[in-house]
Amino acid sequence: MALSNRKGYNQIMEHTIYDISSNQWLKSPLIYEYSGISQTLPLHTVGPLKKKTHQIHVVFDGEGTLSINNKLYKIKKGGVFFLPADSYFSYQSDSLAPWSYVWIGFSCDETVLYEIMANSPFATTFSFNADKQVIESLYHHVVSAIMVEGDSFSDALKRNACLYEFMAIIAAINDTYVSFPVAETTINPIAKSAMSYLFQNYFEDISIPEVASYCHIDQSYLIRLFKKQYNLTPKRALILIRLNQAVQLLLYSSLSITDIVYEVGFHSQVVFDRAFKKNFNVSPTEFRQTFLTYENNIIDHREDELLKLVKSKPARPSAT
Repeated sequence: MALSNRKGYNQIMEHTIYDISSNQWLKSPLIYEYSGISQTLPLHTVGPLKKKTHQIHVVFDGEGTLSINNKLYKIKKGGVFFLPADSYFSYQSDSLAPWSYVWIGFSCDETVLYEIMANSPFATTFSFNADKQVIESLYHHVVSAIMVEGDSFSDALKRNACLYEFMAIIAAINDTYVSFPVAETTINPIAKSAMSYLFQNYFEDISIPEVASYCHIDQSYLIRLFKKQYNLTPKRALILIRLNQAVQLLLYSSLSITDIVYEVGFHSQVVFDRAFKKNFNVSPTEFRQTFLTYENNIIDHREDELLKLVKSKPARPSAT
């Protein structure tokens, strides 16, 4: 969703605020591109994809997983992760404790990037855990960038100053702050295969016995493996995937709610409405109307409003 002055505000889908810079003023070896703050929904997934810009996320609540270069990282509150330009990656919020994070995107000369990263934890890993002081400082500089108004040369300098302060902390972490490596984890291949099947076929009339058959295992064994890996059952995961897809269609398509029900794999609007309201505390109709009300508003950039936004957490779903 693009708003005037490049500001975005989505209070419903993810509780997200973001800023995108036009970059018309600056020529520098390190340039601010965009930033944002978000409280995600359960199982909110980004990717697999790659970007032309570098990106760093700072997790200040909840947890999720990052997949990059065929490695999986379980990242919790206090985690920081780096997505290099032109690298394929994906990341997903937890089903029970979906993460909240800020992020900053930037373009950078390779020599400068090397100098910044060489002495930081990112020299050897894509993710690390930092102490409270680091997280608060990084968070502050991202929020400061989001709060800058306008497209003037002065505004561009202010945003780039926030980026430089942010990167100065990253570059000095080994010398100044405490950091801990995030352990690489392995995911059960059967559980992963089952989750992939759900994502690829959520719009079909699929059943859990069908998923178990696809994975060539007994249904009860699949449920145990899946719940151990993802902290929820395959049935619950399927519902969340369908609801997340429904959110996208409610926000960004002109399809009627009746059409959306069938598009995402539900076969009864009553069942869909009940599941939607249980998860989001609002009906699909109210959800869409609220989004349209906010769509053309310019965000109030006071930091207390940002804090209020990300602290208004939705109810956690049950694991059943």
